[in-house]
Amino acid sequence: MIPRLAFLLFFFPLVCVAGLKWERTRLSVPAEVGQEEVVGIYQFTNTGDEPVTILRTQSSCGCTVPKLEKETYAPGESGELKAIFTVGDRTGHQRKILTVTTDNHAHPVTRLIFETSIPEVVSIKPKMVHWRRGDEPEWQEVALTTDPANRIAIPENTADEALPDHELIPSDDTPGAYTLRLRPANTTARTKAQFPIAVELPDGEQISYKVYLLVR
Repeated sequence: MIPRLAFLLFFFPLVCVAGLKWERTRLSVPAEVGQEEVVGIYQFTNTGDEPVTILRTQSSCGCTVPKLEKETYAPGESGELKAIFTVGDRTGHQRKILTVTTDNHAHPVTRLIFETSIPEVVSIKPKMVHWRRGDEPEWQEVALTTDPANRIAIPENTADEALPDHELIPSDDTPGAYTLRLRPANTTARTKAQFPIAVELPDGEQISYKVYLLVR
């Protein structure tokens, strides 16, 4: 009598569940001061006996872009996916999820975790100031704090519109601390604008940040 397992294997051959085998599904890449992009590389190999096509890659945030050299990988072929994270004015710990979808029915979806830690060159509190539409445009204050060896400055505006009224006042008591005072020209319409701040490091490198102004 044929054992039940052997009977099933005879009539229903095993399905190959192999597909893309990822070397790592979680990466942590620290960022350096002034770095504009942080790149993580996820390596993989097609360990099956059929080609595998990557149908789609998605990111949990627009700041992180997944990039592939190509979509289809033959049996035994290796490849890599790059996660390119744009730093912008972000600081602190960042955690993003990349979702990779393939045509391998046994294991169609893989989630990759990308983490980085961005040094805080300047503390900005609050990062957004706002006024109510139609009210008197009174001064709002933002506290800026950086290493005393750095220098905070207001760059010249490159947009078509002029910068709002502003004052940058260094603290008499705390080295590296400033008060930024802001006031829009008027509050007659709903607007959202960005106010530029530059931090100049001792080596001459300049890093740009923003304070957001909102009339609502």
